[in-house]
Amino acid sequence: MAIILISGFSNWGKTTIIKDIFARSYFKWGRVYPIPNVNNAVFTVETRSNDDYSKDTYISEWKERIKFAPHQPYHLFGAFCPSRERKNNSYDILTNHPFDQHGDIHLLHLVRKWDHHAELRMTEIRNYFSRIRHLHHHLIDADFNVQGDPARQVSRAQQAITILQSIFP
Repeated sequence: MAIILISGFSNWGKTTIIKDIFARSYFKWGRVYPIPNVNNAVFTVETRSNDDYSKDTYISEWKERIKFAPHQPYHLFGAFCPSRERKNNSYDILTNHPFDQHGDIHLLHLVRKWDHHAELRMTEIRNYFSRIRHLHHHLIDADFNVQGDPARQVSRAQQAITILQSIFP
């Protein structure tokens, strides 16, 4: 099983890209969802990030989603903020249940905020998570030279789907 987390800070478009990737806007508890054009993978989905909750509430929400998921092989897909704040420490989240027991973690980093006014410091993020052995970093940066919000949104989703196709061949 794998965990796929769209990574970025508050208001970077994490939920928007999840909805674009799955081609839907609502994800019910107790259901799993496929991604169009990605084979061999269904997901329990949580669109809210740890920057929407405290660390404990975020972990609790995931545990509840997992508890109600169908009893079949499934993966997790969600939004994630690489925060270092004590009350919302992303390292603590990834090294605790359920994330430490659900297989490889793939962080799909939104390198830039949707309006390009901020950028992730990837060297620091990689160093911060370097002790998590089952963690993989992927960059979503295809929108760098794209003009206009709708076109940038499409380019991000397309690049994420290409990454997912390589994870789930």
